[in-house]
Amino acid sequence: MLTANPAHLPANADVVIVGSGAVGLTMAAQLVAAGRTVVVIESGRQVIDPHYRAQNGGISSGRSFKGLEEGRYRGLGGTTRIWGGQLMRLSDGLIGPVPELNKPGWLIDADELAKWEDRVLGLLGVEQAFAEASRQWASKAMISPQLGLDLELALSFWLPRPDFAQHFAGVLAAPNGPMVLLEHQALGLICNRESGRVRGVRASGPAGEIEVTARAVVLACGTLENVALLLRHQAAMPQSPLAANRNVGRWFIDHLHGNVGTIRTLDPGMMGRFFDTRYGLAGLKVSTKLRPSNALSAKDPLAECAMTVTGALSPGEALHELGGLARRFTAPKGAAQAGDLGGKLRLLGPLIWTYLRHQRSGTFLSGQANFGVEVEQLPCAGSHIALERGVPPDQARIDLHWELDGREIEAVAALCQRFEWWCLATGYATVDYDRRIDRHDPAAFDLFHDSSHHMGGARMAASANDGVVDANLGVFGVPGLSVAGAAVFPSGGFANPTLSAMALGLRLADRLAAETAR
Repeated sequence: MLTANPAHLPANADVVIVGSGAVGLTMAAQLVAAGRTVVVIESGRQVIDPHYRAQNGGISSGRSFKGLEEGRYRGLGGTTRIWGGQLMRLSDGLIGPVPELNKPGWLIDADELAKWEDRVLGLLGVEQAFAEASRQWASKAMISPQLGLDLELALSFWLPRPDFAQHFAGVLAAPNGPMVLLEHQALGLICNRESGRVRGVRASGPAGEIEVTARAVVLACGTLENVALLLRHQAAMPQSPLAANRNVGRWFIDHLHGNVGTIRTLDPGMMGRFFDTRYGLAGLKVSTKLRPSNALSAKDPLAECAMTVTGALSPGEALHELGGLARRFTAPKGAAQAGDLGGKLRLLGPLIWTYLRHQRSGTFLSGQANFGVEVEQLPCAGSHIALERGVPPDQARIDLHWELDGREIEAVAALCQRFEWWCLATGYATVDYDRRIDRHDPAAFDLFHDSSHHMGGARMAASANDGVVDANLGVFGVPGLSVAGAAVFPSGGFANPTLSAMALGLRLADRLAAETAR
C-alpha cells in the first residue's frame, strides 16, 4: 500500500526500511513474502519529479563530483527511475584482500555472493533470460570471450524495464504487501538510551514529525543518505559506541569513467563481433566490456579496469534506445500509472541527453569508433562523507570530499597498452589515445568523471576498528540497526554495483526474516 498518511501504518512493524530504491524494494518484497510486516519510509513522491536535482543539494569540497546532484533521485523507485538498468556481476577477483592497494577484502566469498545475485535475478524474473541471452550472444558473435594477450570480454545486461516502481507495482498493491510511507524524510533513529538498541525512525512529513517503530531498522536510502543518517546518530547519541567509530563516512568510492581515445577500424566486421551492442537477446540488451583476465589480475594486481568500445549509432539502434527510455514511463499491464505526462516528458529530455552524451551503444558502421575506460577507485581514507559544519545535524547538508589514491592511472595505462597490442596483433584496428596515460601523468585524470556509483562510507569489516558494519551488515555497537546497499562495499571493482548491492540486501532480508520470526 502506498500512503502519505502515517495513520495508516501498523503500530509496530517487524522491519522498517528507509528508502524505496532498488535495494529497499527488493528487501521489502523478500520480507513480505516471508510473512513479515514491513514499512518503507520514502522522502519523495510516487509521481515523476522532473526537478529532482533541486532536492540533491550538498557541498562538494574535493574533486568535482557531478553525481552529488545528478546521480540521486528521491521518490518511489529511487534512482531506478533515472538509471539505464545495467546489471553486471562483480568479478571474483574483487572479493579477496589486496593490502598493497588498500583493499581489505570482502567478508563474503564469491560463491555466496553469486548465489544471492542469482536470487535477485530470480526475483526480477530475468534469471533465465540472462542465461539465454549469454547463449544467444555466443551464437551470434561466434567468437571466444578470451581474446588473447590476457584480455577477455565481460557481458553487461540491461533490464527492459529498469523502473522498480513499475516492477514491484503488484507487490506494493497486494493486501499483504509492504506499507510505503511517501513524502516523509527520515531525520534520525529512535533508541533505547540504556541499551542503545534502535527501535524505530523519526521522520518528518506534511503534518509534522512522527515516529515509526519496529523490531529492526534498515537504512537503504542510498550511500550518501545512509551515511548522513549514521552521522546524525553519532551527533545525537554521543554515548553510543557508534559515536567513537571514525570509519563512518570514510573510504567513499565511485567509479572513474573517461573517454580516452579513438579506434580506426581496419576490419569492422570482426570488431563488431567483439564490441557491437546486441538487442533482443532473450528480450534483453547486451553490451560488452573488455577487461584484463583473472589470471593477469592475480599476477599483477592493479585497480580493476574495463574498456567500453562504441561505434556510431545506427537509426535502428537509436530507435531501440529511445524506445527503452519511453518504456520506463509506460506502466506494465495491470499497474497503475503515476505522474502527469508533462512531468514525464520534462524528465525524458535530460535522460536522452545523458544517453547520447555517454553513447551506451553502437555498431561499427564506419571506420572510426571511440573507447572509454571504467576504472575502480582504490579505497582512500581521505575520500569521505561528512555533514555541513556549523548547522544542526538534522538540517545539515551532505559535505562530500571526493579524493583519489592516484594509482588508478596505472591500471588504465596497462589496459590501454594491452588493447593497442591486441589491435596491432590481430590487424583489426589501430588505436590512438591520450599518451599522458602512459606517463602516469596525474593530469590524465582530467579525462575522467564520477559514474554516480556511490559506494563505501559504511563499509563491512571484521571490527569497528576497520569499518562500520559486520559481515551480516549489522552496525557495530548499535543493535537493531543494519545498513543495506553499496555503502557497505569495501571495494568497488569496475562493474555497476546495483546487482551486488541488491544481493547483499536479499541476504540481509533473509537474516532479518529469521530474527523477527514470531
